[in-house]
Amino acid sequence: YGDHRDLHRLIRRQRQMCIRDRDRYENILGSLELIKDGVEKKINNKKRIIIKVNMVRTSIPLCATHVDAVRAVLDFLKQFTRQKITIAEGSYEPPTSRGFKNFGYSRRIQLG
Repeated sequence: YGDHRDLHRLIRRQRQMCIRDRDRYENILGSLELIKDGVEKKINNKKRIIIKVNMVRTSIPLCATHVDAVRAVLDFLKQFTRQKITIAEGSYEPPTSRGFKNFGYSRRIQLG
């Protein structure tokens, strides 16, 4: 869709700040709150929203986006839309569904 480039420019223009907390979920959510206004404008009226996670290996947790980070992004985006949000990935080590199960995506995020 191309709008991701605009979002990247928005993020780069934002004042650099550091969010520090012991909780990964809260760190991600706090960071996203810093760019809330720009994200809200970009996500408004979008027909399709995709979160692209990284999952190189389905058996090594450090090779994948942590499920708490994904939950934070989902919770943040749900403020602005009722659209279905798709989590997309195609891991190097198949099947990707195994990684979703191994890393807790299936338990901690409603996948459908």
